[in-house]
Formats: sequence, C-alpha cells, structure tokens
Amino acid sequence: MPTELGSKLFEALKNSMLWTFFVALFGGAVGAAVTVWSTRSLAKKERLCERLHFQLSLLYGPIYYKVLQNKTLFELNKKFLGACNKELKGKNWSQDPTTQKAVGEVEDTTIGLANAYIHEVVGNSERIRAILDKHFGLCDPKDINVFNLFYEHYIRYKIEFEESGKLKTPMGIYKHIGNISFIRPEFMQQIEERCRAKQDEYLQLTS
Repeated sequence: MPTELGSKLFEALKNSMLWTFFVALFGGAVGAAVTVWSTRSLAKKERLCERLHFQLSLLYGPIYYKVLQNKTLFELNKKFLGACNKELKGKNWSQDPTTQKAVGEVEDTTIGLANAYIHEVVGNSERIRAILDKHFGLCDPKDINVFNLFYEHYIRYKIEFEESGKLKTPMGIYKHIGNISFIRPEFMQQIEERCRAKQDEYLQLTS
C-alpha cells in the first residue's frame, strides 16, 4: 500500500513538473506573441492617427473651411438680391428721370455687392485648387473622382468665362458640353461629410 501511494505521488509530481514546464515554455511564447501583436497594433493606430492628423490639417480641413466660407458667401449673395427685389421691384416708382436714376443706382450698387460675394467664391476655388495641388497625396481613393470633378468645373470656368462673367463658349456648344458651377453643391456636401467623419475618427482614436 505505501509503495502504491508513493508511486501515485511520484506520478502526480511528474505531471505537475511537466505542466509547469509546458506553461513556462508555451506561456512565454504566447506572451511574446501578444507583445508583438500589441506593438504592431499600437504602431498601426499611431500611423492612422498621424495620417488623419495630416489629412485634417493640410487637405480636408482647409478645404472644408473654404466650403463653409462659400456657404456664407452664397447666403449673402442671396440676401442682397432678395433685399434688392423687395426694396425696388413691384413698386410704382415715379418716371421722373431723377427718381429712375436713383433707383437704377441703388439696384446697380446692390447687384454689384451681391456679385462681389460670388467673386469671393471663385477666389476660394483658386485656393482649393492650390490646396489640392500641394496635398493631393493625402486624398482618400474614394474621393479622387469628386476632386477631379471639382477641377473640371474650376478649369472650365477659368477658360470659358471672361472676367466680366460673359460666357465665351458658343451657347450651342456650351449646351452639349454641360453647365459650369462655381463650386458644385455635391462637392461641398461630400467634403463636409468626409471632414466630420475624419474628425470623429481622430477623436475616437486619441481619446
């Protein structure tokens, strides 16, 4: 009986030593693998944060700022034209030359101010083009088409319109080629959505 008990104790001790050996061997390997995975995961996160930072600082953020400016400029243009219509149109002005001249001057001045805001929109297109020229490498692949479409309208407006705003392209040809937009609403909407999404992603990664 004592011999049998001793044998069982010896077997238990062997098994315990064997288990300890395997734990030490494979536990160390698992720990090393976890460490490598954690290091790679952290490095990947840091690279993503860095790219998002550069995208927001140099490309999407600056373009979004110009888009926000353009929204304000379009709204101001709309307000001036609306105010001009309310103030001058539909009223029974005297046909006296002095009155008509005064009304015409108010209308011309107001329309000139409204157009000045649109000129600022055109200037912003120049600035957006400069940002794209310098930092296009930070563009996400899925945004290439929308940026290229922006450039198409930008360059067409620059070439096909005179500084006075008169269209140089013959109207029949223009209709076949298609309309030109100072800056397309779809472009402004996509930039806003993309910039906000990147801001949220960056905050999640850094918080």
